[in-house]
Amino acid sequence: MNQVKQNNSKKYPAKTMNETSNTLRDILIFLPFGIMLGWQPGYLASLISLKTTLSVIISVVIGVLLIKTLKSFYCGQMAKNGVEACRIISNKILNKSVINMVPFIVIAFLAQFFLKWNTIMPFASTGLIAIITTASAEVTKVGIKGWKVMIIPTLIGTVFTTIWMFIVTFMTNLGM
Repeated sequence: MNQVKQNNSKKYPAKTMNETSNTLRDILIFLPFGIMLGWQPGYLASLISLKTTLSVIISVVIGVLLIKTLKSFYCGQMAKNGVEACRIISNKILNKSVINMVPFIVIAFLAQFFLKWNTIMPFASTGLIAIITTASAEVTKVGIKGWKVMIIPTLIGTVFTTIWMFIVTFMTNLGM
């Protein structure tokens, strides 16, 4: 019985501090999109409105779920191909990939607050696809080949982005 517990603890180690900081990183990456989706420039009171609060919650939840789903998918592909330490490798891959979202945050911020364009979702969608493309390229460097590594994550990202857009559109149509 103890032997089984030891083997399971080696196979599925407890959540590390690095994984907690990765979740915080994911929250901080998607937080600005939620704020920009809810905040109307020129109206400081809209920063603490229900729309902004819901936009932040939805953006962060969708973003974190997407990253966790990608991590599970990539880890599953690596484990299937015999790659050891898939959690560590998938964390490193997503660390490299998520940083690609920063330019899209900056461009969306500049577009909304200086140019007065309401184009946040296209920048968010493009940023998500940039994350997926970079992560898929990094996974192929580890040695995992095949169409599944590129196509399935792109479909996953498309589904998450579409859900995010529908929710934002629904909130806008409600007059929030």
